[in-house]
Amino acid sequence: MPQSLQAEWHRFRADSPGERFYNHYERARKASRIKRLVQLIAGVFLIGAGIVLCFIPGPGLPVMVLGLALLSSQSRAVARMLDRLEPPVRRFTRRVKQRWTRST
Repeated sequence: MPQSLQAEWHRFRADSPGERFYNHYERARKASRIKRLVQLIAGVFLIGAGIVLCFIPGPGLPVMVLGLALLSSQSRAVARMLDRLEPPVRRFTRRVKQRWTRST
Protein backbone atom coordinates (compact mmCIF):
# COMPACT_ATOMS: atom_id res chain seq x y z
CA MET A 1 0.00 0.00 0.00
CA PRO A 2 1.51 3.39 -0.95
CA GLN A 3 2.59 5.52 2.01
CA SER A 4 0.21 8.39 1.27
CA LEU A 5 -2.76 6.01 0.97
CA GLN A 6 -1.80 4.25 4.18
CA ALA A 7 -1.39 7.57 6.01
CA GLU A 8 -4.79 8.77 4.77
CA TRP A 9 -6.38 5.50 5.91
CA HIS A 10 -4.93 5.98 9.41
CA ARG A 11 -6.21 9.59 9.53
CA PHE A 12 -9.63 8.42 8.29
CA ARG A 13 -9.83 5.69 10.96
CA ALA A 14 -8.69 8.10 13.69
CA ASP A 15 -11.53 10.55 12.97
CA SER A 16 -14.67 9.99 14.99
CA PRO A 17 -17.74 8.43 13.35
CA GLY A 18 -20.05 11.10 12.04
CA GLU A 19 -17.17 13.41 11.07
CA ARG A 20 -14.69 11.26 9.18
CA PHE A 21 -16.10 11.56 5.65
CA TYR A 22 -16.28 15.37 5.79
CA ASN A 23 -12.76 15.52 7.20
CA HIS A 24 -11.63 13.23 4.38
CA TYR A 25 -13.35 15.55 1.90
CA GLU A 26 -11.49 18.55 3.30
CA ARG A 27 -8.14 16.75 3.10
CA ALA A 28 -8.85 15.52 -0.45
CA ARG A 29 -9.54 19.04 -1.72
CA LYS A 30 -5.78 19.68 -1.55
CA ALA A 31 -5.03 16.83 -4.01
CA SER A 32 -4.11 17.41 -7.64
CA ARG A 33 -6.84 17.73 -10.26
CA ILE A 34 -5.82 14.48 -11.92
CA LYS A 35 -6.05 12.53 -8.65
CA ARG A 36 -9.45 14.06 -7.93
CA LEU A 37 -10.68 13.20 -11.44
CA VAL A 38 -9.46 9.60 -11.09
CA GLN A 39 -11.25 9.28 -7.74
CA LEU A 40 -14.45 10.68 -9.23
CA ILE A 41 -14.36 8.31 -12.21
CA ALA A 42 -13.50 5.32 -9.99
CA GLY A 43 -16.32 6.20 -7.57
CA VAL A 44 -18.93 6.44 -10.32
CA PHE A 45 -17.65 3.21 -11.90
CA LEU A 46 -17.81 1.33 -8.57
CA ILE A 47 -21.34 2.54 -7.87
CA GLY A 48 -22.42 1.36 -11.34
CA ALA A 49 -20.65 -1.97 -10.88
CA GLY A 50 -22.28 -2.36 -7.46
CA ILE A 51 -25.72 -1.81 -8.94
CA VAL A 52 -25.04 -4.46 -11.58
CA LEU A 53 -23.70 -6.85 -8.94
CA CYS A 54 -26.90 -6.46 -6.93
CA PHE A 55 -28.75 -8.25 -9.74
CA ILE A 56 -26.17 -10.95 -10.41
CA PRO A 57 -24.25 -12.97 -7.85
CA GLY A 58 -21.60 -10.75 -6.34
CA PRO A 59 -20.83 -8.28 -3.55
CA GLY A 60 -23.00 -5.42 -4.86
CA LEU A 61 -23.61 -3.48 -1.67
CA PRO A 62 -19.98 -3.37 -0.46
CA VAL A 63 -18.85 -2.26 -3.92
CA MET A 64 -21.44 0.54 -3.95
CA VAL A 65 -20.36 1.66 -0.46
CA LEU A 66 -16.74 1.79 -1.62
CA GLY A 67 -17.81 3.88 -4.61
CA LEU A 68 -19.73 6.26 -2.33
CA ALA A 69 -16.68 6.56 -0.09
CA LEU A 70 -14.59 7.57 -3.11
CA LEU A 71 -17.24 10.09 -4.16
CA SER A 72 -17.29 11.55 -0.64
CA SER A 73 -13.77 12.81 -1.23
CA GLN A 74 -15.12 14.90 -4.13
CA SER A 75 -18.60 15.94 -2.96
CA ARG A 76 -19.45 17.75 0.26
CA ALA A 77 -23.07 16.57 0.01
CA VAL A 78 -22.07 12.90 -0.27
CA ALA A 79 -19.60 13.31 2.61
CA ARG A 80 -22.29 14.84 4.85
CA MET A 81 -24.79 12.12 3.90
CA LEU A 82 -22.32 9.36 4.79
CA ASP A 83 -21.46 11.11 8.06
CA ARG A 84 -25.15 11.16 9.00
CA LEU A 85 -25.64 7.51 8.01
CA GLU A 86 -22.55 6.04 9.68
CA PRO A 87 -23.61 6.18 13.38
CA PRO A 88 -27.05 4.55 12.85
CA VAL A 89 -25.53 1.88 10.60
CA ARG A 90 -22.87 1.15 13.24
CA ARG A 91 -25.57 0.80 15.93
CA PHE A 92 -27.62 -1.49 13.70
CA THR A 93 -24.67 -3.75 12.89
CA ARG A 94 -23.71 -3.90 16.57
CA ARG A 95 -27.24 -5.05 17.48
CA VAL A 96 -27.25 -7.64 14.71
CA LYS A 97 -23.88 -8.94 15.87
CA GLN A 98 -25.11 -9.16 19.49
CA ARG A 99 -28.23 -11.07 18.47
CA TRP A 100 -26.17 -13.37 16.31
CA THR A 101 -23.76 -14.24 19.13
CA ARG A 102 -26.66 -14.79 21.55
CA SER A 103 -28.43 -17.14 19.15
CA THR A 104 -25.41 -19.41 18.66
